[in-house]
Amino acid sequence: MGNKKRSKRSDRTLCFDFDGVIASFDGWKGVDVLGNPNYTVIETIQRLHKSGWHIVIFTTRKETPILRAWLHDYEVPYDSINSNRHNPPDTSIKPIYHCIIDDRAVRYNGQNGEELYLDIMDVIDGMKEMRGKKLVVSKEEKLRRIKMRLFKYYGDMDVGSLGKDDVEIYNRLSHTLPQGGVEKRNEKKERRAI
Repeated sequence: MGNKKRSKRSDRTLCFDFDGVIASFDGWKGVDVLGNPNYTVIETIQRLHKSGWHIVIFTTRKETPILRAWLHDYEVPYDSINSNRHNPPDTSIKPIYHCIIDDRAVRYNGQNGEELYLDIMDVIDGMKEMRGKKLVVSKEEKLRRIKMRLFKYYGDMDVGSLGKDDVEIYNRLSHTLPQGGVEKRNEKKERRAI
């Protein structure tokens, strides 16, 4: 398996993180202390590599004989580790890729700043939960995140578009909103209509 030689530049490149993706990860234990194999990911890498994808193992780990042996023992095909050899000359170390597969990634697809912030915080909170660490998020921050999620999914927040549970949650949060709860906003709209 290992490091098969291919052309210097591949137009079909995928980057896979090692810790938390190819192998389990329960915190840093040392350079050559590697987690158990994630066979689902390994089988997917094998399939992609067979169909012509250039596979880069893109990890914070250094390329060591132990890491290469682990990849070989678990039949993980790859073209390079932490390398941009397939990139055009005069580019940085960051590989040019179609997709990166990482357990700590957030995809930016044009969301506004608040949505991007929430997506980033979801990843950070998820990492803490996975590691069994206590989340230190203030009550105000939790309420703000819930409020933003509701706005994201329901937009203008008319009572008619919300289920009973959503109205109740929203009204509990109304003290954090300058306009007040859903019912108060609808009362104002009705008064304006008269």
